[in-house]
Amino acid sequence: MLAELFDWSSPGVKTHRTWVIAPDSKSLSRRWDALRRESNPKVKEKLFHPDRDRYLDKVVSVALGSHAL
Repeated sequence: MLAELFDWSSPGVKTHRTWVIAPDSKSLSRRWDALRRESNPKVKEKLFHPDRDRYLDKVVSVALGSHAL
C-alpha cells in the first residue's frame, strides 16, 4: 500500500464543487462563461450549485497561520 511507503498523505484539491470538475476543458470553459455572464442572481446561484456550506454570498476566510508569507 502507498500508506506504508509515505509518511504523509493528502486527498488533493478539494473544490467542494462538482461543476468545476469537467470531462474536458471546453466543457469547463462553457460552465465558467455561463456563470460569469449570468446577471440574474437566482439563475447564477442555481448554476453555482449552492449547498449548506458554500453559496454565492458567503465570504470564506482561511487563517494561514505560520505559513503566511
